[in-house]
Amino acid sequence: MKNYFNIKLYKEGLKKVRLLGIAAAMISILLCAIFPIIHMVEGAKVSYKATDVVTITEFAVPLFLIMFITPFFVISMFSYLNERNKSDFYHSIPYKRICVYFSFLSAVLTWVWGIIIATTLITGILWTINPLVTYSPSVLFLIPLVYILATTMIAGFFTIAMTLTGTPASNVAIGILLMFFVRITGALFTNSINAIVPIFDISYSLGAFLEPTYFLPIGILASIFAGIEPSQLYSNIPMLIYSLVVAVALVAIGAILYKSRKSEMAGKSAPSTLLQNIYRCAITLPFALALTSIIITSHYREHGIDTATVFIFTSITLLVYYLY
Repeated sequence: MKNYFNIKLYKEGLKKVRLLGIAAAMISILLCAIFPIIHMVEGAKVSYKATDVVTITEFAVPLFLIMFITPFFVISMFSYLNERNKSDFYHSIPYKRICVYFSFLSAVLTWVWGIIIATTLITGILWTINPLVTYSPSVLFLIPLVYILATTMIAGFFTIAMTLTGTPASNVAIGILLMFFVRITGALFTNSINAIVPIFDISYSLGAFLEPTYFLPIGILASIFAGIEPSQLYSNIPMLIYSLVVAVALVAIGAILYKSRKSEMAGKSAPSTLLQNIYRCAITLPFALALTSIIITSHYREHGIDTATVFIFTSITLLVYYLY
């Protein structure tokens, strides 16, 4: 166990992102508390008292913001990987790299998971004391479960990005790429095939894995803002198991890459020219595929190809390629 986790490093990690953790906790709790408080105030003004049912998607809406804050926890915790002198220091301390990785990542997840659980419980208390509201007790378990899985996946993607790159901008770019590359390319592919062969729904033949909403962070946002059925997310056992497996795999891959990472990568967007070109092409590919999908869809659905749209996407694709 000592080779994989150290309590002193863990405590140091908790302190390192303490200000961010406190700020994120306050924002999350306050924003989620607004909804039940407003409901109580408005209910007190109404003479006719009727009991409302709070659904799982209405319970703590602003909690989705924790998914956008999680990358900042990871980048802040492992920021030393972007600076040569600090990277050399952490690689030279008398702890194995794998121990440093898991200790610091545990500190990140402690803050993130703690915020999720605390926000859910406090919001639950506020909804409970409102006599005009009822909700299913399972919400108090399902919401933390889904958000813990989603944020762990996000943390995994960004820890991998931190080990593959050495500048803040490339950390963010590669982290976002890793998160959405498969979903975006899958969606564009299925959209193009369905346009070419409209009688054949490829999404059903290949299963739900290519669906963007099968990626838990996107599924959470879709359940809140796009109105997808909550049961497709919170009661979808195969999807939750799939997300757990992916989260564990991402953390394991991050550990392997962290262990083999060289300090010389600090300050560089890629460790070599070859990988720099691979990153550049990978970031550009979704834009190029989007352009192809637009052309195919317009042609086969007889809408006509919009020259202005093609020109805009071509310009964006070239711009992304040469900017990275």
